[in-house]
Amino acid sequence: LDGLSTATDLKVRVVQLPNGKDPDEYLQHQPPETFETILQEAMPHWQFRCDAAMAGLDLTTDDGRNQALNNLVAVLSTLDPVKVRNVGQHYANRLNIKLTELLDYL
Repeated sequence: LDGLSTATDLKVRVVQLPNGKDPDEYLQHQPPETFETILQEAMPHWQFRCDAAMAGLDLTTDDGRNQALNNLVAVLSTLDPVKVRNVGQHYANRLNIKLTELLDYL
C-alpha cells in the first residue's frame, strides 16, 4: 500500500465491513446510508497496518511487546518522519514504552 499511495499520491484508507462482507454483499442487506457512515470512519492505511502489526499479541508480556515492537517498526519505517512523530506516542503507550525508546529503536 505504501508504494501505491506514494507513487500515485493517493490517500489510501481502510474499512472493515462486519462479518467479512464485501461492499456489494453488504449493500444488498444494509441501506446505503449505513455504508456511507462506515466510509466516513475509514482509517488511514498506516493505522490499519500498525494495528494489524500488533493484533493478537499479548502486550502484557515482554515477548509479546518485543514482537509487537518489531512488527510495528517494520511498518513505521515506511512512513515519513513527521507521521512517525505524530502517531508514535499512541503506539509507544500501547507498548508501555517511552516515545524516545520507540524512536531510538526505529
